[in-house]
Amino acid sequence: MKKFFTAAALTVAVSFILSLTASAQDYFNDYEYTENWKIQKFHSEIIIQKNGTVDITERIVADFSNEAHRGIARVIPYKYQISGQWHPKTYNARLDFKSAVDENGNPWKLNVYKDYGYLNIEMTNHEDEYRNDINNYIINYTADNVISFFENHEEFYWNVNGTEWVVPIDKVSARVHLPDKFDKSEIKLDCFTGTYGSTEKECSYKIEDSKTVSFESLRPFKPYENLTIVIGLPKGSIPPPSPAKKAWWFIRDNWGIIPAPITLIVMLYLWYTRGRDEKIARDTIMPHYKPPKDLKPTETGTIIDEKIHPRDITATIIDFAIKGYIKINEIEKKKLFGKSYDYELVLKKPYKTSKEFEKITLEGIFPSNTKGEKIKISKLKNKFYKNISNIKKKVMKQLIQDNFFPHNPSTIRKIYIGAGITLIFISFQIIAFSVALFLGLLLSGITISIVGNFLPRKTKKGTETYYKLRGLYEYIETAEKDRMKFQEEQNILFEKLLPYAISFGLVKKWANAFKGIITRPPTWYHPAHPYTVTRPFRMTAFANSLNSFSNKTTSSLVSRPGGRGGGGAWTGVSGFSGGFSGGGFGGGGGRGL
Repeated sequence: MKKFFTAAALTVAVSFILSLTASAQDYFNDYEYTENWKIQKFHSEIIIQKNGTVDITERIVADFSNEAHRGIARVIPYKYQISGQWHPKTYNARLDFKSAVDENGNPWKLNVYKDYGYLNIEMTNHEDEYRNDINNYIINYTADNVISFFENHEEFYWNVNGTEWVVPIDKVSARVHLPDKFDKSEIKLDCFTGTYGSTEKECSYKIEDSKTVSFESLRPFKPYENLTIVIGLPKGSIPPPSPAKKAWWFIRDNWGIIPAPITLIVMLYLWYTRGRDEKIARDTIMPHYKPPKDLKPTETGTIIDEKIHPRDITATIIDFAIKGYIKINEIEKKKLFGKSYDYELVLKKPYKTSKEFEKITLEGIFPSNTKGEKIKISKLKNKFYKNISNIKKKVMKQLIQDNFFPHNPSTIRKIYIGAGITLIFISFQIIAFSVALFLGLLLSGITISIVGNFLPRKTKKGTETYYKLRGLYEYIETAEKDRMKFQEEQNILFEKLLPYAISFGLVKKWANAFKGIITRPPTWYHPAHPYTVTRPFRMTAFANSLNSFSNKTTSSLVSRPGGRGGGGAWTGVSGFSGGFSGGGFGGGGGRGL
């Protein structure tokens, strides 16, 4: 109970901080990655309604002649960071998917979901066949809260195809139907082309009639290039969202407003009946020198903290290297000041595994699974991230299937903590209108956040395994040289537990414990400079190299293209004053499936 209230106090503090600060964005280095297919035509038919809602129909003609695919994925951001401020704010567009059909009106097989600030629309043929033909994808969705209201005009600032397509596009165009008839002198137009931030204008536009304007690119687009359009209309052409409409949007996004006492009773009841781990005979931590049988490093790290970290995936690479499947070559890169390192992974023999998440991990690195296949860790940037979500699902699916958890802990925490933080945020927005409601919602949000952390639970098998793994964690964390010397003489330790040390985040500490004990380098790791008499193998240096490899690999696996880590980057300013390609709403990109 003491631990419970300590954790509760910490959660309260975190909740307050989260309610007062803006969410952080990850920024990643640009990396050009292409697939061997192209888009022949990308056309958007856009209708701006009188109430400000925008109806978008995109026609994407995909040419798979050079590379077979089952379909494509279209991703469109709905969360945007307003730039140019000390504390960037998040701006939410309202995207509602309607349909996706081919040129004959036949629906595609769909998987539509929202993730990391994007609306993801995955479209494949119903047979899941890989085809070398031309396919038409006609996507319809609506967007709201995407009209900007300035002092002297209303503005539609829109990224037509987006800066995140990994393939070239021959032609990009858009036709926009205005909400009313306007004189030519009342309409202001502009457009931009190129990668994100480009101000080039290799595009044209024209007023077709009093209600229609059109735009088109004047050259083919390379991957990550985009057409951005800007339309200025007279002030008062479109009414801004009413307070009632904004409130409705807010209510749709934030559910669970419950009075504080009821919330407390309900949450404590849920914790007491569903949130406690099943009881076991022994719940003390005792040293363990071996991992539980049949558990992979990625799984052990997940059982300990009920979360899947990128380093858990890195542990899989080291595990297969130790088993003789992968060779790691360290590559030194000299810079003007200092030096940096990259790492080349070489497949020594085709991998085999019965674990789905390991197969997905290795396929993401060595897709052909052939001996001699090579790839640099840096080349996984902005590419491997597409596998992360599936790996996490498969790891947790395996643990649930093997009866370690009854449900996915991450999903449960997200539901409750998200609801709690939402209530806290709302409470601060309405403090000026009702102090009583502010306190009620604030306490409800804090209660949900605190107790929600304790609702994920383990099964009896999961609890027993947890205490064994805690024993292994403590053993690795407190590794001492004398004890390690004895254990290593029994030939049971360093490489056997190294993947688990990486998953636990203890790789450097574990390797340093064998300083002076292990004098021969491992066969699976090749440094940039070979060992010689004057440059002998040193365990300390190897520990640093391992730690560097782990950090480099972890960051590369999770990096995403576009340099924004999810969501768009609307500028919050007019496209007529400092506009650029990718600076408007919409956009996003896509890939082959």
